Formats: sequence, structure tokens, C-alpha cells
Amino acid sequence: VLVDGNEDKILSVYPNPASGKLFIKFLKDQPVKMELKIFNENGEELLSREINNNSNPATLDISKLVPGTYIIIAESGEKIIYSDHLIVK
Repeated sequence: VLVDGNEDKILSVYPNPASGKLFIKFLKDQPVKMELKIFNENGEELLSREINNNSNPATLDISKLVPGTYIIIAESGEKIIYSDHLIVK
């Protein structure tokens, strides 16, 4: 996954490690709509959800993910605006 970097953070994803629920908090006030995706280590997309900053923080149910390491990305349009590893316990 190629990423422009997280220097100008738009959101915070927590807790990490996580189990059950993941929270996505928007750090900017401007309207933001994005697609949040979670991939396994093989690059297979396991979860995808459209979120926006109307519900801050947004929640994502990750209870069906088995313990392990995942990649979480947020895309706005064609641009990846957030990427990180997610540990599910």
C-alpha cells in the first residue's frame, strides 16, 4: 500500500491493539467523507465502511476479525489519507 504519509493527520484510530470495536476520531473540522478499509496480511479486503465526521468518533465493529495484524487505510476520493497497522487481540 502506497501512502502519502500521515504528517497532516485528519483522523485518529484507537485503541490499537483493539478488540470488539474500533473508534475513528476526526481531528479536522472541515467536512470529510471517506472509505475506511481493513485488509489482512495477504492484501484481501475484509471490511469496508463509508464514514464521515457527522458522527465523531465513528465506530467500526471488528468483533468478527480473528486476532492478528491487519492494515487499515482511509481513502478520500482516489487518495489514501491514512494508513497504519492494526493489531486485533
